[in-house]
Amino acid sequence: MSNNRLLLLTPDFPPNNGGVARYLSKLASYFSSRILVISSVKNSAQTIPFPVLEQQLLNPFFWPKWIETVKLLFTFRQSYDIALTSHVLPFGTAAFFSFLFTKKPYIVFVHGMDVRLACSNFRKKHIAKIVFKHARVVVANSRSLAQEVSDKFGVSLPLVVYPCIESKAGKTADWKQERRQIRYLTVSRLVERKGHIKVLMALAELKQSKSIPNFQYDIVGEGPMLQSLKDLAEQLHLDEVVFHGSVDDNLLEKFYMNADIFLMPVIDDLKDKEGFGFVFIEAANYEVPSISTQVSGVDEAIIDNQTGLLAKPNDHADLCRSIAVLSNTIEMRLRFGKQAKKNVEQNFTCAQQFAKLEPYL
Repeated sequence: MSNNRLLLLTPDFPPNNGGVARYLSKLASYFSSRILVISSVKNSAQTIPFPVLEQQLLNPFFWPKWIETVKLLFTFRQSYDIALTSHVLPFGTAAFFSFLFTKKPYIVFVHGMDVRLACSNFRKKHIAKIVFKHARVVVANSRSLAQEVSDKFGVSLPLVVYPCIESKAGKTADWKQERRQIRYLTVSRLVERKGHIKVLMALAELKQSKSIPNFQYDIVGEGPMLQSLKDLAEQLHLDEVVFHGSVDDNLLEKFYMNADIFLMPVIDDLKDKEGFGFVFIEAANYEVPSISTQVSGVDEAIIDNQTGLLAKPNDHADLCRSIAVLSNTIEMRLRFGKQAKKNVEQNFTCAQQFAKLEPYL
């Protein structure tokens, strides 16, 4: 293990609770003894084992706005040996320009939406190619995304470092078979690509046809679709749907522990790709099988017919079938849940994933 000092520069960090923020938080915790985090997000946590500095990363008055980040990297040049950044544009651009002056190498971590935005026009794609080319290594959160970056930007195949989690000890989910009510759960931002509308439509049909037992559907998260989803649930007479908004980690753990099936049939959006789906791994850690969609990246988080079910994209009937089958087959739910938990323990611990970075540090 090297002793190189690391500087993580990101606009997305806790208390933000999205997948990227949680990924980077675990990264920083793993390298806590030699990392400094600079973020535009105010972090009020008192127990984190590494320093976090709140700094303005983009200049609100002058273009290019990322010149502010270049200044920060130059200012802190004596405090780090390698820079880490989470967005190829514009923060990867800043890391590249800083590298020209300081000769400090940088590593770029990419996620689905990040890559899609970099492909949105010729200029952005050209800049991203340069940033990727000069990075010590590019890190993707799934094999699918790594291949997309390689194909679209002509760079060597990125290193794949999956989102990770610490295996959760506790009682098994066998006790749930005694319940007469199914508990469905979705944890995500309330945006179209997460598939909440598809779930509501499917549950309404299954309820009307009496194809599933009594249920409660817990939706955790906030976003621009909150009111429209509430209105749709009311129109569909789904009194079983409960919106909980944003919750802290302790309450989130209780939702996972009580869930029978995790539902998030994502849409393969052209701009906002689901690169992997950390929440599927979080659910698996509590022996909760997932139902999602057969799209690249997600199929690395969910093993179809082993840790959950993957419905065909844009196939309402197949989604309904998947929900009905898993809801009515207790033995399958329990088996998938145990296999999902085992998959986490074997493949998605932080030690397994972040150790892959050591050769580049």
